[in-house]
Amino acid sequence: MCAVDGAQATKEKTKVLEAAGIFGVSGDAVLTIHAVAGMEMTTAKLRRALFQVDTL
Repeated sequence: MCAVDGAQATKEKTKVLEAAGIFGVSGDAVLTIHAVAGMEMTTAKLRRALFQVDTL
């Protein structure tokens, strides 16, 4: 949610970790979720390039 603009500022990351702590989610789990989300965005870009949906 914080990276909807494609980037996540340090302040946003800190707030996400704080919120996760309130809900009992570990920092490692948060980092894993961020990594999976990043892979999904990269996979979507790859798919668009492969099927020539986006062109340069």
